[in-house]
Amino acid sequence: MSLRWALILLAAVVAGLVAGLLTYARSGDWPGSLMAAFGASGATLMGLPLLV
Repeated sequence: MSLRWALILLAAVVAGLVAGLLTYARSGDWPGSLMAAFGASGATLMGLPLLV
């Protein structure tokens, strides 16, 4: 795995964790926080390779 993809995957994990934790802290809803985490991770994986 190249350093570029390692950075992109790490950023996707961090973005998913932050979005999921913030959503859970706000609403207390597990399914909603999982959907937010997966959405943030997916958006990071789709957008960040074009920028890096």
